[in-house]
Amino acid sequence: MKKSILEIYALGISFIAVIGLSITLVIAIYNVVKISNPGFTLDSRTFKSHQSNEAFIMKDRKKFADQSEEETTKLREESFKIELEVEKRSGLQSLISSGIALLISLVVLVTHWRVAKRARANNCT
Repeated sequence: MKKSILEIYALGISFIAVIGLSITLVIAIYNVVKISNPGFTLDSRTFKSHQSNEAFIMKDRKKFADQSEEETTKLREESFKIELEVEKRSGLQSLISSGIALLISLVVLVTHWRVAKRARANNCT
């Protein structure tokens, strides 16, 4: 049975939509991890710079020169909390955009799959 050009087009777009869905789903899953465990997905440089006071003050030694160890620790811990919140927020923003991309890909897939089915049915008669 020979396929019509419309059916080939619709199946091709459906295939591309499935690829898009797959990639976007992987990104969405990563963003869920980013939201639920931001310390795990935080970039290594930021993570390392917040693990000790020595690593933390490497950024700006002059700024921390006159502060006590306790003050530096408090600033480091507050900075780490902020970094985790930024990571969480970034994950949420990406998850929302992934959700939109998933929805669009799904609409494209369903629409073109139906077109392919109709083209196949019309080709058979």
